[in-house]
Amino acid sequence: MKNNFLFVLFMTSMTCWGQTAASTRHWVFLHEAVFESPSWSPQRGQAALTPAAVERRLRQNIPLRATDYPLSSAALTQVRATGAEIYRTSRWLRAVSVVATPAQLEVLRTMPGVAHIQPVAKLTQTVAEIHHHAAPSSHPEEGVQSYNYGQSLDQVNQINLIPLHNAGYAGAGINIALMDAGFTGADVHSAFTGAWSQGRIVLTHDFVDNDTNVFQVGSHGMSVLSTMCADLDGTFVGTAPEANYFLFRTEDELSETLVEEDNWVVASEWADSLGVDVINTSLGYTTFDNGIGDHSYADLDGKTTVISRAATAAARTGMIVVVAAGNEGASSWKYISCPADADSILSIGAVDGMDLRGGFSSQGPTSDGRIKPDLGARGVSATIMKSSGQVGTGSGTSFASPI
Repeated sequence: MKNNFLFVLFMTSMTCWGQTAASTRHWVFLHEAVFESPSWSPQRGQAALTPAAVERRLRQNIPLRATDYPLSSAALTQVRATGAEIYRTSRWLRAVSVVATPAQLEVLRTMPGVAHIQPVAKLTQTVAEIHHHAAPSSHPEEGVQSYNYGQSLDQVNQINLIPLHNAGYAGAGINIALMDAGFTGADVHSAFTGAWSQGRIVLTHDFVDNDTNVFQVGSHGMSVLSTMCADLDGTFVGTAPEANYFLFRTEDELSETLVEEDNWVVASEWADSLGVDVINTSLGYTTFDNGIGDHSYADLDGKTTVISRAATAAARTGMIVVVAAGNEGASSWKYISCPADADSILSIGAVDGMDLRGGFSSQGPTSDGRIKPDLGARGVSATIMKSSGQVGTGSGTSFASPI
């Protein structure tokens, strides 16, 4: 049953992978009722949710909404009739991303059921350089602990998690999705052996290459995962060592850490549909790859960029959305990146061992006056698993966010 649901979910979110040299990727936002009838409602269909996703809503008294239902099939048919290829569909945005020629885009713009069209943004990953040296020894642990944290003791203790772990709150039964670059090493490094043997690496999917193997390219996601999932007694224990994990590759490290935002949007919708409780993403952007439509500080209002709107939509399904604030604090930009500006999500800054902000950690507030970042955690010389399988340190809000 689960495999059948995943097949349907995949087919409704992605329908093509071809692209011609003259084609570009654009969002097409739809008024679906125009393609159907004045009385049409998406809620006449079946919600694109597993029982776990419905149960999460019930726990939080969140009603089913139109955004929980697939897009109109008639609308999709009419979009395809233009010759444009539908790449992704988004029930939250009520939009599709298409691979289309300029002529096809012009036809789409004239359709009564098309609200507007805009380019799919290419986003820049918020990653600081990983420092490849051994992690320093932590202070001796005192008292009776559920875990022997080893080198990660300080960063776990800094946010007062040890009492929660001792009380039995170490993530058991909680579903966490990571949207990141590759997870190379997460399938073989000893820090993750327990998670695999206990079936807590629940699902993997590569939204860049359209397969389930997230372990071939890039290890940044593995290092991020290690800050939560690692369980090496006496050496390195993460902040949620008993949680269940969904590993989604949405970023392409081979293209200079650029990723189209529609991969992120559809991965978040998958997470919602599958009943995930927490999303972590170490992604952010302020400019497009081609320099067109670069964002200004005024755009950091949580409502302007597509990815920030999608992050807010994710939070409104009852998921906790945790986002790295960004590593631009020492640059001329200095502000947080998108989607860290989104409403109802947690934006995380980086601090050092003395609770002081890392100089690179991006600052707020949002342009509409909301305080950001919301929280801080160790992101200066944080203990992580390196690509070599050794424990070391790395710096960046990318690591503060999962911690």
